[in-house]
Amino acid sequence: YKGEALVWTAAAAVPAFVAYSRIEAGKHFLTDNLVGYAVGAGLGIAVPQLHKTGEKMGASIVPIQGVNVNGYAYSGLMLTKKL
Repeated sequence: YKGEALVWTAAAAVPAFVAYSRIEAGKHFLTDNLVGYAVGAGLGIAVPQLHKTGEKMGASIVPIQGVNVNGYAYSGLMLTKKL
């Protein structure tokens, strides 16, 4: 795509600038920002992959909530795999 490199650059530059500003302000250490940047980037890549449907992705994850037979509420994630 024509503007894809610009979008990825902006998506990487904004949190990097915020991280730099937080270090300069004395609010965070460098390691805090490096770990946060890595976790954020990892989730930003993983979550869209988990939401893919069709033949490409053989599994899906969906949030669930309900009430069991004893009347207690529960919530969690349901992982399903196509065989």
